[in-house]
Amino acid sequence: MMKYPDESLCVGKDGTMNENGDHIFNSQHFKAVFDGATPKGKRLWEGMPGDVYASRVLCEAMRNVEPSISPSSLISYLNDVIKKCYAENGVSFEELPPEERLQVSAIIYSVHRREVWCFGDCSVKINNVLYKHTRAGDKLLSDLRAFYTELYGLKNVIETVEDPGREAILPLLKEFPVMANQAGEFGYDVINGGDICTDNIVIYHVKPGDRIILASDGYPALFDTLEETEKYLFNLLDKDPLCIHELRGTKGVINGNQSFDDRSYISFYVS
Repeated sequence: MMKYPDESLCVGKDGTMNENGDHIFNSQHFKAVFDGATPKGKRLWEGMPGDVYASRVLCEAMRNVEPSISPSSLISYLNDVIKKCYAENGVSFEELPPEERLQVSAIIYSVHRREVWCFGDCSVKINNVLYKHTRAGDKLLSDLRAFYTELYGLKNVIETVEDPGREAILPLLKEFPVMANQAGEFGYDVINGGDICTDNIVIYHVKPGDRIILASDGYPALFDTLEETEKYLFNLLDKDPLCIHELRGTKGVINGNQSFDDRSYISFYVS
């Protein structure tokens, strides 16, 4: 069996680390990807957009975690870290408008337990099997954005507005965080400093020799090497720069950016 190198990349939409809402944590005990939700509001947190601030805070918090911690204890701890961030910034979860709340998806590998823990919409590939955790609400809003983009294209509005489909669904995107950590078809799990259900952590058991790739949802598919994964992404971006077909999503590529979202990739073998 071919042995692939351990690789990692964490880069923002513009191809740099500037205002990157993704962060990777890599230590002898844990490997993790934190993906902060793209802010829909205007609030800054210590001078940073909410996604950058929240994912950075959680990445730093991982330094204090005991190697043997359970998945529920870890996700609860990280959620408490976000709750503390609100207090330190003089606000509370309840009083913030939905679009201003901090939200982070996480996928974490525990070396001690040989388990991958997913809470949110990050992805993991274990050997040859890809596990995605797409949210029903995101699919619905992506379809709506594609509809509006095509409609406004026929009306020639797309010539004057960079992403008319995004603008059309923005009011719904701002309200969508109300569904966070709620039951029902459109509820979704995310670390946000509010009430969470750790019973919803998705756990994958792995064994020595397994090949693991952890990634944020900035990658539509994962391959055995970073080069292949990047090539696939950029081939699709060439075909679908508006992100309404193969790359259908809630946002497209803003002028001057490399991709539609921040992206993180970390690969390794279980020892």
